[in-house]
Amino acid sequence: MDIFPIIAVTLFAVIMAAMLKKNNIEYGLILSLMSVILILLFVLEKTLPFIEEIQALINSDITGLEVLPILLKVVGITIISQMTSTICKDSGQSALAYSVDIAARVSILILCLPVFTNILNFIHEILS
Repeated sequence: MDIFPIIAVTLFAVIMAAMLKKNNIEYGLILSLMSVILILLFVLEKTLPFIEEIQALINSDITGLEVLPILLKVVGITIISQMTSTICKDSGQSALAYSVDIAARVSILILCLPVFTNILNFIHEILS
């Protein structure tokens, strides 16, 4: 993945946001948010081949890959919630950042319930 466009956008956004924050904090926050979205879209575009390969693996006849969709969702929730939490912290909203972190953790736990159930069933079979 070509990291230089991401670095260029990030540095430009940091410099512009610093200049804008002197006059108007809201414009600096909007610029930062738009930069985050632009970088996220760039990264998502670069990961499409990886996602297609994982999708092909899931659709194959290989056993034991039932956990891959859950794993991908967990990674997505983690990345998005981390970015949102950081944006909230940067804008001075630490209570909102904490709420996003809690919501992400609960979502991940709920998403992983089938995996936990399978593990417990497997342990029960072994012990029986």
